Amino acid sequence: DLIATAELSSVVETGPVLVNRYAIFGSASGNVFAHDLDAGYAKWSYKLSGGIVVPPVSSQNNVFVADSKGIYAALSATDGELLFRGKTFGPITAPLASTRSGVYVPSHDRTLYAVNRITGRDNWVYRTADALTLPPAALGRSVFLPIEDTGLVALDAANGKERWTTDLKAQAVHANKNNILLHY
Repeated sequence: DLIATAELSSVVETGPVLVNRYAIFGSASGNVFAHDLDAGYAKWSYKLSGGIVVPPVSSQNNVFVADSKGIYAALSATDGELLFRGKTFGPITAPLASTRSGVYVPSHDRTLYAVNRITGRDNWVYRTADALTLPPAALGRSVFLPIEDTGLVALDAANGKERWTTDLKAQAVHANKNNILLHY
């Protein structure tokens, strides 16, 4: 049964990330806002320079969002306070991945940025020959990076070094000690 509906303050193209009792959206106009699920209205908002075409991701009580101009930001999910901002050298149109230690930002500038979720500094970067248009998957101690014309690359999450590559055009869904479930 439908319990409630609410009008959002901005047009959105992707789903939200849920943090506590907030649904946090990124809008086509670059507005990031937290919709309070209990009260039914926007609690806070923050403006980025470009449209947001990928859903925000959470890490504990923070939210990370990226825009189509290559800007990414970490905000407090509670009040929208800016924790840090960064910039890539190309648009960000593939979803980010988040872990306890970092956020993985794929960019059209052919780089995967492993950003420290507390300091905002790069833990490491991984460069490719192709624009990154598919979402990375952070599973266990690896980051699996699908590259459209190349295949799948497994990177060490701690330092960004290649563990292995395959020419399979696939995305990692789940990993355990000895197996990886892929979707292709």
